[in-house]
This record gives sequence, structure tokens and C-alpha cells, in this order.
Amino acid sequence: MFDFTFERLDHGIGEAIPMFSGHGRLTLSVHGRRIWCDDRGEEVTGIAEYWDSLVDHLARNWIYIGIEDSYPMHFNPESPLGFLEKAMEKLREKELSKKAFVEEEIKIFAFSDRHNLAAGMPDLFLPPLFILREGNDMRVVTESDDVRLPFEDVRKKLEALGSAIAAAVHPKSERGKMILDAWNQRNRPLPVSEALAMLIGGPSSLIEEIAANDDLSKVFDYTDITTPSPMVLAARMTQHCLEPHEIRAIMDRMARVSLGRVTPAFTEFCGKAQQELQKLAGERHYQQGYELAKWLRSTLNVPTDQTVDPRQWLQDWGIKVEFSKELPDEIDAVARWDKSQACVVVNHRGDKPAEKRRERASLAHEIAHLLADTNHALPAVEILGGRMPVMVEKRAKAFAAELLLPRTQVEQLLPKILSSDAVTSAMNDLTERFNVSRTLTGHQMENWLKDAGNLTFRIKDWIDKAVNQGGRESASSWMNRL
Repeated sequence: MFDFTFERLDHGIGEAIPMFSGHGRLTLSVHGRRIWCDDRGEEVTGIAEYWDSLVDHLARNWIYIGIEDSYPMHFNPESPLGFLEKAMEKLREKELSKKAFVEEEIKIFAFSDRHNLAAGMPDLFLPPLFILREGNDMRVVTESDDVRLPFEDVRKKLEALGSAIAAAVHPKSERGKMILDAWNQRNRPLPVSEALAMLIGGPSSLIEEIAANDDLSKVFDYTDITTPSPMVLAARMTQHCLEPHEIRAIMDRMARVSLGRVTPAFTEFCGKAQQELQKLAGERHYQQGYELAKWLRSTLNVPTDQTVDPRQWLQDWGIKVEFSKELPDEIDAVARWDKSQACVVVNHRGDKPAEKRRERASLAHEIAHLLADTNHALPAVEILGGRMPVMVEKRAKAFAAELLLPRTQVEQLLPKILSSDAVTSAMNDLTERFNVSRTLTGHQMENWLKDAGNLTFRIKDWIDKAVNQGGRESASSWMNRL
């Protein structure tokens, strides 16, 4: 959990009005590990300092802490730790004018600072402590920990921290008055257009283009900045890859989707899946995906040599499945859920075998999110092809691949002594038997060989050539999407 202790130290200040205030000893910890503390003496204590700058930092960034703030430049890293350096490296690679470069640089530093509590006390050189919302979770990232905690719990703890320091801020100093005023106004309501621009991560002009002269509140179903509607989430997930009219079409499709009522058995099933994920909390996300898929097959008594029908599974669980020709080509599927109801809409591009395999992969991908993410990073909406938290998507991709083509089958079919012909032959066999794309098969081959310590550059080249024998399938495969 995320916790703090603050011991006020300025009780005997007398009548003097200090320039700085909020004096006290502060300790911050994550999962019991002290992140901010003073360990220079024999006993570990809180850091004695004037903390008014920290409460000012919290106050001025409070709204951003409470929303899913989009990374600048359409950047989507695995972690906010190290984001600043990587984003600046990416920015330098762009051929921008000096003015454009400075504008983007300001956005990058502003994002990093507002989510790093250490930036609130720049003179102390504190270890970084990033706070970033992902759905119903708050991601807390330090140099040694990367944990997801309930959003409301962390926000309440941050509010308690700010209030504790604010109580020690001198109300009669000019500096103190400004800081206390900012803290007291932290939850001030914003104009709808400004709030939507922050939530979606685009300029106000984009919001206006999407709305097309219609009422903003109705189009986006906007009520509160901390509880975004499915339409707002859909816009945020697609604003980097679709035109305004296409975003509006996705939002309208999301608004009129018909949800199916999930079965009690599936609800119980999701609870058990969450228990499995708790056991895998220390594993990398792609490994969690593999293990969750293996658990699902085992729980449903499906042998590893048997193909699965994700569409039928979803329908048996009460989840409505629709196929649509209206979705933009960049989007493979959209899904919406609300407590005990859910629907998945798949982009139907045609009836060729490659497209049907792509649809199966999309449905398997959505099963992963339904099992793992509806109470956490994705509480209402998922758009396959849109922008998602990277680690969440890695887990879903690994799950879908393992569910459709278990790596044990790859192990059984690949000979011990490999050749280009042997790889191609195995790929042809696995692709046909399990009704999956050559790209997915290639990924599973690479993953199994890598885990076994047998993947070489030469073998990888053979796999790539075997995949490319599928022609355009590789270029359009969902597995290549981030």
C-alpha cells in the first residue's frame, strides 16, 4: 500500500510570520518499503523539512493526478520511470523547428513533473515517486517498485498527506495564503471543453471537431472529470490514430451498443481468474498472460491439442458478440462492459480465412481483458487498435496467443534439429490445425525457443521467412499492433 507519516515540528513558532512553513518530518512508503526517509543516523526517521512546496505541487496538479493523463507526443512507454529521457531522445530525432521543439519539450517536462511527487521538492533531490492513474488503478512507481493500487485509496491518502501539511502551513504569510488557496481550490470544477480536452489528451479544437456543433456534454456523456464515460474513454483511446469524424463514429457505436447480461458462472469465473493473477503478481505481464490462458484451458478441460472457439465461449457466458463493417480499418474490435453486462464488436473485414483468423484472435484478446482488467485498468471500455496501457496489452496479447496456440504444441512439432524447411513445415501444420495466423504462430515459435534458450538470429530469420510466405497476412496482423 501507499502510506505516509507526517510529524509537525513548528508548534513553538511564536508570533513570527515565516516565509516558508509546513515544517515537519515526512516519511513516504510503498508496500512497507520507505521511499522518502532520513536513514543517515542510527535510527531511520522522517525527513525534516519545510514541505509547503509539496502541498502546492499536489494542489496545482490535483486534477491531472485524478485522471488518466495522456503522455505527450502520443508516447506510450511501459513505465513513467525513464519517460523523460526516452521522450527527449525521441523528440531530438524529429526534425522540428526551434519553436515547435521547445513547445513539445515543455509538454514533456510538464507531464513528468506533475506525476512525480519528488518534483514538488526540487531542492531536496528526493528519489522519484510517480503517481499515474490507469482506470480504477493508481500506478505507483519508484526506482524499486511498480505497483497498482486502488485509485480511490491512493487519492484519499494523497489528500490526507496534503491536508496534513496544509495544517502546518502558516495562513498569514503571503506564500502560505497562496498555497492554502490553491489547496482549497483543488477540486474546482472546470469548463466542460477544458475538462474534455484534459481527459482525451487533445486540444480543444479536436473536441469541437468531434462534437460537430452538438452539445459537448451530450456527445461525450460528460458528468464529472474523475468518472469518464465510455464515450470519453473511446475518444481518448483513439484520438492518436483516427480522424475526428471516425472518433465520433466509434463513440456513437459505443453509445448504442447492446450489452448482454453475463452469466453468474462467468462472474464467479472472473473472481477465480483474479485470484490466479494475484498468485502471478511478481511475474512479467506477458508471463501472466501465458499462465492465465493455460489456467483457462485447464479449468474448462480443453486439451492443449484442441482448438478453441472464443466466440462460442463468449456467447455461452452471456456476452453479446457482434460483427460490424462500420469500424475503421485501424480498429480490430471494441468492447464495452458495465458490471454484469458486456458486449464485443469485431471489425468484420471479409470472409477470407486470414480475416476469420484475425477475428478469432481479436475475440481471444477480449476474453483476456474481461477476465483480467474490467475491475482494474479497463473498467468500461477496450478498443483493440487504440491506445492502452502497454503492460496490460502485452498480457492480453500473450493470453490470446497461448489460448489459441499453446506453446506445448510448438514444442512437440518442432524437431530438435531445425532447418528453414522444418520451420516452414511446422508453421504450415500449426496454422492450419489451430486456425491461427502465421504471425501468431511465428510469435509462439520464437517465444518457446527463446524460453528454451535455443533462439538464434538464423532461426529467427527462418521464422520470419515462413511468416512472410503468408503474404499480406503479416502486415495486417493484430499481433503487430501496440
